[in-house]
Amino acid sequence: MLARGRPAAQARAAPAPGTERRVDDAFLAVAGQRPRDAVMVSVNDLVCPGGSCPPLLDGRLVRTDGVHYARGFAELLAPLLLQRVAAAVQPSSLPR
Repeated sequence: MLARGRPAAQARAAPAPGTERRVDDAFLAVAGQRPRDAVMVSVNDLVCPGGSCPPLLDGRLVRTDGVHYARGFAELLAPLLLQRVAAAVQPSSLPR
C-alpha cells in the first residue's frame, strides 16, 4: 500500500505532460521582470529524469496526488534542492 493507504495503481504519480514546462515558463516570466532579484532553481531533472516522470524513484513514491511530493521522496529530494539553492545564491552566481 502506498499514498496514505491507496494502492500504487490508484496514486496519481505525475502531473499532466508539459505541466513542469508551463510552471517553469511562468516563473521565468516573473523572474524576467526583476532579473537582479530572482534565481530559478529547478529539480525537474531529478523528478523527471530524461523527461519521463515515473511514479517511483529509488523505490519511493514521487507524488501522492500528482502535484505534491510524497513525504519519503521529499526527504530524498530536500538535501539535493538545498545544495542547488546554496549554489544558486553564491555571490558569483547572482546576476549583476
